[in-house]
Amino acid sequence: MAGEEQLDQEIRWVHVSEILDPTPWLQGGEFLMTTGLPLSDERSMRAYVHRLADHKLSGIGFGTGAGAYTPYAVVPDAVLVAARHRGLPVLEVPFDTPYVAVSEFVTTKLASEQLLTVQRAYDVQRQLTTAALEPRGWAEVVRLLAAATEAWCAVTTSKGELLDAAPGRSAKLLGPLALDLERARVHGTVSHIVSESGSSTAIHPLGARHRTRQLLVVIKDGPLNQFDRMVIAGAVTLLSIDAERRFGFSPERHMASEKLGALALRRGALPQDRIDALTTVGFSGAAVTLARFSMPGIAGRAIAEGVNDILFERGVPHCFITDPADVGSSTLIVDADTAEMSRIVASIFDEFGQAGKHAGVSAWIGINELLLGFQQAEAALRHAVQSHSAMETFAQLPLHQILLEAMPDERLQATSDAVLGPLDRIRSPDRERLQSTLDAFLRNNGHGGLTANALGIHRQTLAKRLARLESILGSALGSPDTRAALWFALSARGMLAGARRGSTV
Repeated sequence: MAGEEQLDQEIRWVHVSEILDPTPWLQGGEFLMTTGLPLSDERSMRAYVHRLADHKLSGIGFGTGAGAYTPYAVVPDAVLVAARHRGLPVLEVPFDTPYVAVSEFVTTKLASEQLLTVQRAYDVQRQLTTAALEPRGWAEVVRLLAAATEAWCAVTTSKGELLDAAPGRSAKLLGPLALDLERARVHGTVSHIVSESGSSTAIHPLGARHRTRQLLVVIKDGPLNQFDRMVIAGAVTLLSIDAERRFGFSPERHMASEKLGALALRRGALPQDRIDALTTVGFSGAAVTLARFSMPGIAGRAIAEGVNDILFERGVPHCFITDPADVGSSTLIVDADTAEMSRIVASIFDEFGQAGKHAGVSAWIGINELLLGFQQAEAALRHAVQSHSAMETFAQLPLHQILLEAMPDERLQATSDAVLGPLDRIRSPDRERLQSTLDAFLRNNGHGGLTANALGIHRQTLAKRLARLESILGSALGSPDTRAALWFALSARGMLAGARRGSTV
């Protein structure tokens, strides 16, 4: 009788009411059955229709007839005029039509539609499952989800950085969602947002064990219906499994990482073998950085799990290898530069505490030079241990220090004693004066003027002391070989003394 243009509205349920304002007991989307019993005049009829339209009902079934229980033989004009004005469908229902027949019809149709919806969703979920099993399956899952829901779908990192999307890869749609993405990441909860224009946005954390690995974002021009929600739920499960497989920690992943890392570091391995080993665990670049750790008393698996949890947020591929013969000693290879590795090491120490723990970081090197990187990281670790520093990078190490720390303490002691023994036999304070002169001379690369200024003495005085040193040591100080040997010996002695005092050299 009215509102024909809105006959495609979804009917959520059927309700019967004979009171003037039934809206407190309605949720919207209902088809309301009434005989108009409480409607006494045109004003009450218009107000009645407007209340139902404001509450977003799907339509009105107006009962008519000439019996004692039907106030109106036809639908009143005031009801039809108001309904046409509001676009609210009105159906005339003859009084001899059992209301239960209407209710039963709608219920049956709803059940049938729900069954079709479930079947459609099941068919799509089978497609999603098949796609998820393929290489880079998560990207195909996103594409199929977007097509099925007619929405824009995207997977982001846990920090909201776009990884893949369909249709298109525009990240502009994510900009206004920055705070919502952060809340979903921190709290691990699903967010549903409905804009004033009627578009819907859903943000789903992906991952398990209450840790958000990635985020799924679905943006649709209209509301998300039951089919959309069912398909999205299936996609969330598949994408969460994929995210855990790629970013989560497991004993199997840890074992694979150790074996592939050991293969990449093996002496004699072919360059392509090293590349293949690291590519298998996600490395894409041609250069890597290594870190060597000394974390006594902490099992390698515990360190590996902590490292994995730290690195998944950065999206940095890595390989972690535990030294089987030394608890707490391990090697980390990351697909990142030295600066990023240093930040990673700092995060690891924040996780496990710094006391008694040390790390050495290599330069950023090509994959073909992995063994060189391992040696650099080992040298930096030795220096960190010797100097009681939490972390050292190879690029910051003095070259002679690398040589010193590569030798056992007893060898260093014997070498320095052999070189400096003649000077040790001179009595104090003459010995201290000659040693300080030798140290200043070597620090200034054998430059007499700079040495004299550093010591605050006349050049002639310096010349006499140097001549005496040459006589005592039996070597010419003008020789670079002699100066290198003396500098090595003095540095070794200083390093050993510093180690005994527990101070930084």
